Amino acid sequence: MQMNKSLLLLPLFLMLVFFTDCKKDEKTSPGTSTDSGSGTSTSTGTPATPTPAKDCETCKGVGKTNCSTCNGTAKVNCSECSGTAKKSCTNCTGTGKVYTYDYGWDFSKSKYGYFWGYFPCKNCNETGKVTCLKCKSGKVDCSPCKQTGKETCATCNGTGKQ
Repeated sequence: MQMNKSLLLLPLFLMLVFFTDCKKDEKTSPGTSTDSGSGTSTSTGTPATPTPAKDCETCKGVGKTNCSTCNGTAKVNCSECSGTAKKSCTNCTGTGKVYTYDYGWDFSKSKYGYFWGYFPCKNCNETGKVTCLKCKSGKVDCSPCKQTGKETCATCNGTGKQ
């Protein structure tokens, strides 16, 4: 019995076409998954190229942003003097004058003696303001950022990646 040569080649041809099409489907099919532990494709065993994580847009990949309280300066306005480094004199309540008595010439009675009246405040030199003892400069350290001027990025939780 003599076989036709084309019948012998037919199974080889079909196997070649079938396996070639399978390999194409594996490369292009969106259903193939990768094993995250090994970084290889579960269906083919070939290395998968991991997608690099993008830098966080808020902190530009640093993981820190400027402190929202001090805006990155690590200093805030003093609560006692509102950042002016001066506050109202407690002796004259900011008027520059005190009502007290003094010894001297009393013009109303035309004689020396003690008399009551408004006199210049010696504590503030009649300005009504004294230097703030809490800050002396108008600024105090920012406590939310621990004087660094930076805080953890809320978008990426400090990782720098999205």
